Amino acid sequence: MAEVTEKPAADLFATAAKLGNEQEYVRVAALAGLLKSTTPTTVVLQEVATCLDGTSRSVRELAVVVLGQMGTSAVPALIRALDKDQLSSVRIAAAAALGRAGTNAVPAAQPLCQCLESSDELLRWHAGFALSRMGRPAVPHLAALLNSPDVATQCAVVGALGRIGTEARGAAEAIKGLAVSSTPMLRLACHAALIKISGDSSAGLPMILGNLEDKDPTVRKAAIEHLGELQDMARPSTPRMLAMLSDSSPSARASAALTLARIDANSPEAIQALSKLLADSDSEVRANAAIALARFGPAAASALPHLKNMQADDDARLAAIANGAIELLSRAAV
Repeated sequence: MAEVTEKPAADLFATAAKLGNEQEYVRVAALAGLLKSTTPTTVVLQEVATCLDGTSRSVRELAVVVLGQMGTSAVPALIRALDKDQLSSVRIAAAAALGRAGTNAVPAAQPLCQCLESSDELLRWHAGFALSRMGRPAVPHLAALLNSPDVATQCAVVGALGRIGTEARGAAEAIKGLAVSSTPMLRLACHAALIKISGDSSAGLPMILGNLEDKDPTVRKAAIEHLGELQDMARPSTPRMLAMLSDSSPSARASAALTLARIDANSPEAIQALSKLLADSDSEVRANAAIALARFGPAAASALPHLKNMQADDDARLAAIANGAIELLSRAAV
């Protein structure tokens, strides 16, 4: 990355003036210039924040990205960017920036919780992640939403509490109460969260594994993804993950491939099965199999001939993934 230098104060004042210009292209250019500089100072913070109120989508989206580079001083402006009347793309970028701020974003806990009630799945995810980075201070705010009438919100809340881990013990009993829900997605989220909070997989893991037999492929996929999130604690599920590589649902097969890598199941059986999956009829399955093999490093060198065949794939993305995996495994194999 090229080295950048701090803008002189006079230059920043000139930029501030441009941010108030009536012409959209002038404001866009000024914001783009700030993105190329070092972290902007508070000299322009207010002017950048004002850009969130404009009618131009490009200006608002650029403004929230610039604010995300400003650190703790921009948290109040990023909270404004979470407003429910704001563009969804702006709210997502603001939540992502607050996630990078970690505990410095604690003042945004309540507005982020409101984002968990959005119908936008991506916004819920980023808001939940930002809240989980706050740790213990976010727990009371999240716990207050556990009784939400919306299952998607409950799943997002439970997921955030699970990522907080042991510091969310105070919400464990409430999560146990939700774990008997008739909704499989919520049950899965609850059991995965309880495993993360307690560090004990003995009770929750069998329940999650049981959902691998569900008739609904979206439930099977969700169960697989939760196992991947548990990482080492889900390693006993390796035989079941190998079986899921033959699932009738392409999305389940693709998720199973990545989960094998996430739980570090780099056995010869897993490498052989993933190598065969490089010829799967579904492009996402082939991509995830190659990514998983690449993550195994030296142990997956036997997959090189299969990856070389994948280099000729008509899909340029898949060919690029194969090239990257080959480079990693070849380097490891030397």
